[in-house]
Amino acid sequence: MRTKVSGFAIPLWVQWSVVAMIAGMLTRATHPRTLILTGFIFGLGQWVVLYPVLRSRRWLAHALWLPATAISGLVGYLLIASLGVRILGPVLIAYTAPYEDLASHLIFLTTLWMVIGLGQWPLLRDVLPHAGRWILISAGGGATGTLIDLALQFAGVEIYTSLIAGMFAGGGYGVVTSRTIEHLKGIVNPAG
Repeated sequence: MRTKVSGFAIPLWVQWSVVAMIAGMLTRATHPRTLILTGFIFGLGQWVVLYPVLRSRRWLAHALWLPATAISGLVGYLLIASLGVRILGPVLIAYTAPYEDLASHLIFLTTLWMVIGLGQWPLLRDVLPHAGRWILISAGGGATGTLIDLALQFAGVEIYTSLIAGMFAGGGYGVVTSRTIEHLKGIVNPAG
């Protein structure tokens, strides 16, 4: 699936990655409510990109994409805020000191994206080959974005409010997940 802009076709994976970069910047602009709004902001961008694909094939999947992503993001956040901090927090402090902040950032955001992927998976079952893999791919995209965050933090960038950090982290998620999204049934361009 390609969108034409002034006669130039933009591949779906590029659209998906750019939207993820923009969503990454927007989530950082909402700090300190970043985790709560992640599902909604990313879901809105993904919904826009997937509109021409899902609308014609699975109108219900298209209609539910944004609510499913937003609710999954909220559930992921609540899971992290309750169980993750209470149960995993002390374990991380005991076994990863003095790097418990880095480990918790990686584990918690990977978990958030796994839960978001779990919420999106039922909507992709009929249009994405091996859709069950989407849960792990989404988690992998979240882990990639988090590793980019941590690298930027080591370089001295304040990652929680930096729009640049959000753009790179969102881009990391977008690049990892975009190649899978491009395999939606009937839209892969053999030449692309």
